Amino acid sequence: MRRCFLSAIRRLSVGICWGVLFLQCFAATQADEAEVQREQQFQQQVRPLLKQFCGECHAGATVEAEVDLDEFATVADLRKDTSVWIRIRGVLETRQMPPKESPHPTDAQQQLLETWVRGFLRREAEAMAGDPGPVGLRRLNNEEYAYTVQDLTGVPGLNPTREFPVDGAAGEGFINTSSGQSMSPSLIGKYVDAAREVVQHAVLTPEGLTFGQTRLIAAFVEQAQVEYQCAGNDQ
Repeated sequence: MRRCFLSAIRRLSVGICWGVLFLQCFAATQADEAEVQREQQFQQQVRPLLKQFCGECHAGATVEAEVDLDEFATVADLRKDTSVWIRIRGVLETRQMPPKESPHPTDAQQQLLETWVRGFLRREAEAMAGDPGPVGLRRLNNEEYAYTVQDLTGVPGLNPTREFPVDGAAGEGFINTSSGQSMSPSLIGKYVDAAREVVQHAVLTPEGLTFGQTRLIAAFVEQAQVEYQCAGNDQ
């Protein structure tokens, strides 16, 4: 009895495995067919319309607004830079393009372009759900760096970034976005100078390292230099 039961369980397990494998293969086949249809529609309907109504300003020798449609020969090319197609969707839906003085697509052609681009972006968003994409490294902006130094040293008046260049802002207007930040050799030199300034406020006490309002190390060095010079003169 038990042997029959175990045999039935094995057959059921094998059947489930084959069923899951079949469903996966079926889903993959359906996805491949949808991808082929998407590519065909792009090549046969969407791309010719883009060339006809947008190619004058966005292809060949003339490329305006940094949108070169020649770079997008296939759907795979579109996936490499979806940010451009987000912009294209915006100008299509608001009817900003083509310009008023240029030929315009018919309502049916306009609807076809809008629907295809919107569907393409929606599918890409669904496929990339949960993936934030490339995340650039960022540094502290000038204010963040100054406040951090003040918190670490306990010296509220310490401002090591006063000689730093002004932070650049990204497209959103924020100065703490990695795409809007840069690190040039001259700025690295400013960081080194800032570190030296902070060190000048350090004081080594029996209880440990602390920081003072004045540049104590600089004052000690200057005093030592004066005493050295005075001692040399006395000799």
